[in-house]
Amino acid sequence: MAEASLQRVRPALRAARLTAGLMLFFALSDAALAVYTNIYGARDVPLAVTIMNLAAMAAVIVYYFSPDFSSAKPTAASPSVEPTEEDKIALSRIEAALEEGELYRSEDLSLAKLSRKARLPAREVSAAINRVTGLNVSQFVNDRRIAEACRLLRETERTVIQVMLDVGFSTKSNFNREFRRVTGMSPKQWRAEARAAQDGGAIKTRP
Repeated sequence: MAEASLQRVRPALRAARLTAGLMLFFALSDAALAVYTNIYGARDVPLAVTIMNLAAMAAVIVYYFSPDFSSAKPTAASPSVEPTEEDKIALSRIEAALEEGELYRSEDLSLAKLSRKARLPAREVSAAINRVTGLNVSQFVNDRRIAEACRLLRETERTVIQVMLDVGFSTKSNFNREFRRVTGMSPKQWRAEARAAQDGGAIKTRP
């Protein structure tokens, strides 16, 4: 997981959960089949195996097409543990690492790459970010990306897609979701309000 791109952590986690679930299912079903065979013989084993495989295939299809409810959970949680001075120092190193060479713009940025750049263990990077900000690593990095996206939308004529790619996002759905999480509106809406603010209005922020 640490080596996976931050944009691919959620799909990788879903795949890991699915694999673990299938392993557990086949372990339990094989044990049940062994008990059944000892009691009733092996005559119905082919049918039982077919049913097991069909059930596993159905479960994979349902899981694949089901929405990822974890992405809909609130993301502005308060830190669960009071941050220490060491956490704050670590966060400063992490922020400096993100800015060095504009690392945050890297599409394939991973926790492992960030930790190597900050010269901190990956677990310490994740823990410090969570304790100080209440965010996970992906959200923390995306906050920086969205801040840069807002600047580009306000100060340049680049299209939304160009801005998305410039700040390190690879998919429009992820960019739009994270942009709305941070600002409370879509990139196009934000640009329109930012332009209106230049005439004396105020940029709307997330409630």
